[in-house]
Amino acid sequence: MIDLITNTLPVLTLVGDVLVLLLIVLLLFLILNKSNPPVFIKKLSIIISNNVIIFSLIVASIATFGSLFYSDILNYEPCKLCWYQRILMYPQALILWLAFILKTKDALKYSFFLSVL
Repeated sequence: MIDLITNTLPVLTLVGDVLVLLLIVLLLFLILNKSNPPVFIKKLSIIISNNVIIFSLIVASIATFGSLFYSDILNYEPCKLCWYQRILMYPQALILWLAFILKTKDALKYSFFLSVL
């Protein structure tokens, strides 16, 4: 089980990085092609905007559970920078879970602020 989690987290990171790059390309395409973007780009942007809380929640939850797994189960001592990252990540997971339960997008501005920090 430990090997599965240890091997899965880097793969999820790579998948997340590729998705972020695709979202940046999509955003640039929408900015440059305001007048008439293709239909699939319109549909994709609608899907993303309607599910942004879920996508953010998945990322924050995996990051939180991954850090807790390494520190509490594998007993890895987090470095000083890891503690700063955790201080900003743990509240995001809670905020986004509440936003998901309450069906509101108001929490995105708080989560975004913590992510920028």
